[in-house]
Amino acid sequence: MHEFGFRFHFAPGLETKVRPDGIVEVCDKMNRARLLIVCQQPDSGEGQVDLTPALESRFSSRDYGQKEPSVSVCWTVRCAAPFRVEFQLIPVGAGENEKERVAIVSEAVSEARA
Repeated sequence: MHEFGFRFHFAPGLETKVRPDGIVEVCDKMNRARLLIVCQQPDSGEGQVDLTPALESRFSSRDYGQKEPSVSVCWTVRCAAPFRVEFQLIPVGAGENEKERVAIVSEAVSEARA
């Protein structure tokens, strides 16, 4: 068994949450742009594994010696290797329809796998 960790770090000042559907939503409060991160639940070869995201408090630095609170999101799982996981990064502009953006990315992923 191996422990795998997948982590995305975010800049200070972004609003980050894990939604009930398991999608991570990162929002810029200034321009209301969002980034959705969708983890495709993988098959480890021994059946389905559960990858649940968790938010972690971190620090970021824009200048040497400066430290600001920030957030990262991490998916951690223990399973046998080989192991494959995919993440969809879906940008959603302030005036865009989230469902349309998710559908576009999902369709592109499906076509790439075909």
